[in-house]
Parts: sequence; structure tokens; C-alpha cells
Amino acid sequence: MKKLSIFILISITTSFCLGQDNTNNAKQEVIKSNTLSISPLWGAFGFIHANYGKVMDDGKNEYQLMFGFMPEGDFDDDNWDGKDGYTYGFKGAKGMKATYRTYRAGEAKGIFYQAQIRLVNFNWGYKSANDGWKDVSTNSFDPGVVVGYKLKLFKNIYAETFIGGTYSYSKPEDGDVTLTDEDGEKQGGGSFMPDFNLYLGFGF
Repeated sequence: MKKLSIFILISITTSFCLGQDNTNNAKQEVIKSNTLSISPLWGAFGFIHANYGKVMDDGKNEYQLMFGFMPEGDFDDDNWDGKDGYTYGFKGAKGMKATYRTYRAGEAKGIFYQAQIRLVNFNWGYKSANDGWKDVSTNSFDPGVVVGYKLKLFKNIYAETFIGGTYSYSKPEDGDVTLTDEDGEKQGGGSFMPDFNLYLGFGF
């Protein structure tokens, strides 16, 4: 009788432990290893893009790669007087961004810290009273760091936002001509700039 009682007690304890383990596994969220997102802010300015991410280390880290472009237009659609005898215009751009991100609490959500490098090639041009438009292509190199927050909305859909800064360097020149804004200030060189964005995406 004593042995039977011990056997029943062990059986009940084992069943309870297994039940608790199954409950914990059911509650544990499955972390999707791939993400795909877009920025509504960039989309509003006509920048067509897609941002792919690979979640690693059980949701602790994530690597991202983004490609995008702004459809090429015409100088007559976007131009201005540089106050230096030239008229300047913008035609389009294309670029990419590589990102490394770490989530403070893991699980591929919540607060994250991010380092990024953005490379952009933009097409601009200039003309004088005696000459027509001349096309110029310039590269911009923008490393930066940001802090953000990723919020899971429902199922595999999420939203995230971040704020930080970048150091932007470019040299928009063509011989003796340097791209100049509407106030007559020459562009280019290096400068620190704020960086803010909002993304919507899904995991799969």
C-alpha cells in the first residue's frame, strides 16, 4: 500500500510538471527570423524602398539591409536659382543602408540600439544663361547611431520608430561648379544631422 501511494504521488507530480512545461511553451512567443518593412515618411516623399532584416541570437540582435530609389524626373520639375549665375536642379536618387541592431531585452522587440551606414547616389545638374543642363552624379556617405522602440501590434505586424544622428559627407562638385542652394550657400562637406524615422513591417 505504501509503495502504491508513493507511485501515485510521483505520477501526480510528474503530470503537474509536464503540464506546467507545456503551458510555458504555449505562452512563449515564437520569434520570426525574417522581417520586411517600409517607411511611410520616405514613401510620402516618393522614395520607393524595402528594408529586409534577419533576426539572430534568439531575438537579441538583428541585421538589416535596405535598398531604395527616387524615380528620375526632369530638371524643369525641381530647380532653383543659386545666385551665382547658375540654375541648379535635382533629378533623382538611389541608395542603400546597412544596419546592425541589438535589443535591450531580446525577443526582437522593445528598446533597441542601432548602428547604420547609409550610401546615397543623387543626380543633380546645373545650367547657365548660355548653356543647357549638365548632369552630375554625387555620392553621399552617412554613418550614424540611433535608439528606438519596436512595438508588435498584432500577429506578425509591428511598428517601430527611432531617433538619433548621422554624420553626412558629400562633395557635389563638377569642376569649378559646386551645388548651391536657394540662399546661395554651397553644399557638401561633412556635417552632423538628426535622424528620425517610422517603419511598419511584418515578420515571417
